[in-house]
Amino acid sequence: MKRILIVEDEVITAMNLADLIEMWGFEPQGPVASGEEALNAVREGPADLVLMDVKIKGEMGGIEAARKIEAEFGTPVILMSGYSENLILGQIGESANIRYISKPLDLGKLKRMIEAG
Repeated sequence: MKRILIVEDEVITAMNLADLIEMWGFEPQGPVASGEEALNAVREGPADLVLMDVKIKGEMGGIEAARKIEAEFGTPVILMSGYSENLILGQIGESANIRYISKPLDLGKLKRMIEAG
């Protein structure tokens, strides 16, 4: 079963994502609310995928945390944000392991992205 770490600092949103992920047949991990917590969670219990908001608590934002997770563990990351797609994609760069989905979330698209890894 694919383990998905949820990195989201809005409690209700995190709980809704965990419920969806479980309903789709995956194992939700977390949630955690900061980039620092995300790195620690991946170190402690490897996730198969990280679903992370761009704007999270802590000194390390979602994009920086995604880059570190990819570099250190090679774990795929799906970033979520209501910010401009072009802005986010420009900051992500050419990484094949870091992808982006805009908010409000298209749940069908999110499920396909998770299934693809």
